[in-house]
Amino acid sequence: MNILLLDIHPPEDSRIKRHIRYLLDEGFNVYSININRHYKDLEEGAFSRAGESGYRKNLSPDQKGMLRTLRHNSYLLSSSITNDIFHMLQTMGMNLDLFTIIHVHDPCLLPAAKKLKKRFEEAKIVYDRHEAYEKYDMPIPILGRKITQVHRSFEKMASRSVDGVVTISDDYVTRCREFFPNAIVTAVPNFSNSNDYSSEVITSKISCYEAGSVTDLVYFGSLGNELDRDIDLIMRIAEDTLSHFQNVRFFMGGHTNNELLLMHFNRLSQEYPGRFQYLGYTPRSDVASITQGAHIGFFLLRPDALYWVKCSPNKIFEYLACGVIPVIRADCYYSDDLASCSLMYDKSAPDENIILGVRELISRPDLVKGMMERAFNLHTKFSFESVQARYLQLYQGLQGNLNEGG
Repeated sequence: MNILLLDIHPPEDSRIKRHIRYLLDEGFNVYSININRHYKDLEEGAFSRAGESGYRKNLSPDQKGMLRTLRHNSYLLSSSITNDIFHMLQTMGMNLDLFTIIHVHDPCLLPAAKKLKKRFEEAKIVYDRHEAYEKYDMPIPILGRKITQVHRSFEKMASRSVDGVVTISDDYVTRCREFFPNAIVTAVPNFSNSNDYSSEVITSKISCYEAGSVTDLVYFGSLGNELDRDIDLIMRIAEDTLSHFQNVRFFMGGHTNNELLLMHFNRLSQEYPGRFQYLGYTPRSDVASITQGAHIGFFLLRPDALYWVKCSPNKIFEYLACGVIPVIRADCYYSDDLASCSLMYDKSAPDENIILGVRELISRPDLVKGMMERAFNLHTKFSFESVQARYLQLYQGLQGNLNEGG
């Protein structure tokens, strides 16, 4: 069986990497096509996230504004993208005669998958729905439409051609069955894979922590304020903690083309040499190594973000697996479990309260140690290993339907 992944995500996306590694471990032939719409420093051509055969196509990521959006969406809806993907698959040497799952990680690629499916003798489409797009109401400058309408429009174009859906929570299964009436629907939450981290390193970090220990704060991920992440607040926390504590270090990683943010990174790097580090795009192995050695991590959404829904973010479960204290401003699933080992804030919490809360936490090393212990103890309840087989069960179900003429 071939598994073909289609996505527009950044290369460090944790959900997609976990997915690929699991499929490779199960012995599937895994191929991935990444359509790069945003990151001008990524090279077009052969690439790999986690050992699969992959190919990246760049779509003028240096262009901005409505012209770029219109050109990109026109391409995504055209036959050109289908022809390009087919050429990439031939370049990678994919056996097109094998039964193939076309696993789509972004709604804008569903129309292309629908066309591509017709090119295979035996193929099924699986849609990995990372977000509840029906609740996403951010305006974009195209005839006054909103992201809700755009994403849902892509989904509607292919709704009856989708054979399987993977959602991030059991709470969304019923809604997905309504949106995709011909699909088998399952949920694979964003839990971390505990095999990615060293339990020996993590337990040693916790047991050795005491007053005066170096305290590492981390954030790896999206650096775009334009959607929902509150990068400005993270930077304010970085400045506050670095100025108040000589034993604090702050690590940030991720892609950005924002010149003002890059200047801010540069200024802090000069003011706090060796203590503030912006790492840019960071390989997954380095993210895991730095995070498992860290003490406090961040998942902060902007309170004015129009996409404010109950979420199940990769980042929080990675923090638990690494014995890192999450600092959260979001509406999260499992909040009752997280309360014992996290600093949790709701939408109405002022920035100053969050900044002060982090400062007060660092000033109490006994509390830091205790919360790290509770975070690490909790992680076994939220492991990817406990849900990963749902991918395999879905694929086998779809292949069985095909054999039965479904």
